[in-house]
Amino acid sequence: MADIRIDRDSVCAGDDTESHAAVIAVDDGLNLAAVVDQVLANRYLASISGGKASWIIYADGKAVGVAAQQWARPRYLRNCAEARAPKVLRFGYALQRCPAEVLQMIQHD
Repeated sequence: MADIRIDRDSVCAGDDTESHAAVIAVDDGLNLAAVVDQVLANRYLASISGGKASWIIYADGKAVGVAAQQWARPRYLRNCAEARAPKVLRFGYALQRCPAEVLQMIQHD
């Protein structure tokens, strides 16, 4: 098992009353996509009314993909989904921006 630190941005004033930082244990050998799937399956990200929250996925400080409330699965930059699980996984709230546009934006960073 490996420990991964996770964190996410708050989505509103009421959401920031407590820290979202946590440590999760994952099986050794999991790739990034499998770890993100595990985090999302546990409903770690906040849902917003209107159902259109977008999140930039950061693995060890680098933007690697986008998760969106309206998407069934996250989308990743090329070759990132298969990368080794990070030590730190953070989800940056990208408001209600179009997730396809957010993904395109991080592709050019």
